[in-house]
Amino acid sequence: MQGKKKTRAQLEAENNLLRQSAFGKNVTSIILATIKYGALVFFIYQFQIAVVSVAENLAGKQTFADIDITTELKAEGNLSLNDDSQTESQPSKIPLLLGSLGLAFGLVGIGMAKLQNKLRKDTVEKLQERIRSYEKDIDPYRSTSNLTVRGETRPEDK
Repeated sequence: MQGKKKTRAQLEAENNLLRQSAFGKNVTSIILATIKYGALVFFIYQFQIAVVSVAENLAGKQTFADIDITTELKAEGNLSLNDDSQTESQPSKIPLLLGSLGLAFGLVGIGMAKLQNKLRKDTVEKLQERIRSYEKDIDPYRSTSNLTVRGETRPEDK
């Protein structure tokens, strides 16, 4: 708390400043919401125009659609270590390569998640004493959640 009381003029100036800043924040949030929801409405409108256009072009006409979506991974060409003109078809190595790549990305993702979890717990452990003392200063009768120093549930509660 301040030792001096503010004068009426100082309080009015501070009040005007707070009103102006609140007004600016409100205007900014309105503009951002208008942009966000305006873009959403625009995209929905464009989608609706596209659907209506297709529907109008196909109205009263008989149409058939045979859609075949397939994915095939083929390696064209034959590999041979011999000079013989006989070529044998070998299975493609592309699925094995893609599977290995997927496994590598999965393992890297798991490793990164474990590293992030360890770093988070290290940070909690580093900051917990300061936070605990700060909370005791605010409310000395505050009860504890009994979490470990790393922020984990107590083993007996699991």
